[in-house]
This record gives sequence, C-alpha cells and structure tokens, in this order.
Amino acid sequence: MLPTKHRLKYSEDIRNMLRKVRAARGSFLQARLAANNREETRFAFIVGARTAKKAAERNTIKRRLRAVITRQLNKLKKGFDCVVLTGPEIKHKSFDEIEAELTGLFKKSGLFQL
Repeated sequence: MLPTKHRLKYSEDIRNMLRKVRAARGSFLQARLAANNREETRFAFIVGARTAKKAAERNTIKRRLRAVITRQLNKLKKGFDCVVLTGPEIKHKSFDEIEAELTGLFKKSGLFQL
C-alpha cells in the first residue's frame, strides 16, 4: 500500500500541479511531474469513466498503479508531485505490462535516481 505521505490527496494540489508540469506519454499511460519542494514524492492517479465504466474496475486499476509505485518508491527521486493518467487500453494489461510502462515513463521523465 502506498503510504499516505506519498499521496496527492487534495484536488486543489492536483490542479495547481497540472499547471506547471513536464509530461511523459506511453501507449496507455501518461505521467505529469512538477517539483514540490518537499522531502517526499507524491502521487495521484486519474482513471476516468472512459477508461472503465464501473467504479470497481477503476479502483482495481488504481490499486495496481499504487502497487507499482510502492515497489519502485526507493528508486525514485524525492521532491516531485506526479499525476498518472490512464487510457482505456489499461483494462486489458497485466500487472507486469503496467509496471514496465510506468517504469519506462519514469525513466523518460528523469524521475529515477541514477
């Protein structure tokens, strides 16, 4: 489970963060990043109704994304806010495919520590 201190919880924080971002796009995921001047990197996940109509499916997708982030947390740079947006194709992807895509986005955006 992703610790609370690593979650972007408030919609105002997410709106402010999306104004000053750099983005990385994959085949079914997007990652948008901005510096946050904090000790930790925080994450939010946006899974829209176009991605999955049922709330249970959207929640499953978010749980998978949180699990990937939790596994990668010690490899990521500190001091960023990240919003992950999903496309409809994610419903048909396995956990390993999601992990590979998200890892690739983080490498592309420079969020991984060297």
